[in-house]
Amino acid sequence: MENADNAEPSVEQTSRPRWGRWVLYGFLALGVFFLLVSAARLISSIGERKTLVETQSTIVGFVSIDESAYPILEYTVDGQTYRIKSDYMSSDMQMGQHIRLLYDPADPSKAQTGKGAFVEAIVFAVFGFVFGGIPLLILRSMKKADQRREDEKAQALYEGKPVETEAPDSIFLIIFRNLFFWIGLFLLGLAVLFLILKIADPEMHSFITVLVLGFIGATFTAIGSFIRKIFR
Repeated sequence: MENADNAEPSVEQTSRPRWGRWVLYGFLALGVFFLLVSAARLISSIGERKTLVETQSTIVGFVSIDESAYPILEYTVDGQTYRIKSDYMSSDMQMGQHIRLLYDPADPSKAQTGKGAFVEAIVFAVFGFVFGGIPLLILRSMKKADQRREDEKAQALYEGKPVETEAPDSIFLIIFRNLFFWIGLFLLGLAVLFLILKIADPEMHSFITVLVLGFIGATFTAIGSFIRKIFR
């Protein structure tokens, strides 16, 4: 009869709890949901733009809502002057600044900058990439770690060496080992997205935002790469 100390370890002793994977799958599904909402909002906005007419408006004031100053836009259609609260605000907006506006020809009092919908789509996309992308990267890292352990075990058996059974890396260790690297990649991706939006519409935001996001993203990626090498 074999000694209990030499017995093969059970699956429960050498595998991660299943609930951890299901939690990650849940966050992944939530991320996909946010991405779908983002796509739907973007498609809806593009469809609305086809029925609207473009004109120029002027910032004639600001209104404070939830500690944010939204500009009041004034525009004229067929000799009639209208004023609306902008659906988009930016820190570099000033009195007298001209803003492109889209209005409904059937009811000119209904107008929008069209940027609010894009901002909403970006916000939902960011949530989608955070809630969906990070769990996906964790699952991928878990698979790679498990495959590495299996390869090391097979190599030990092939060389006739004793197989050292060690517990797999916990989800928390995987997150710690890769967190800075993932955040860096996310910020770099966000910087690229903001740059594309800035090129498409110069009024969206300043290049300083893009540069700051790019610098922080590159810094986090470099730190993350160093940490991954240390805790490999």
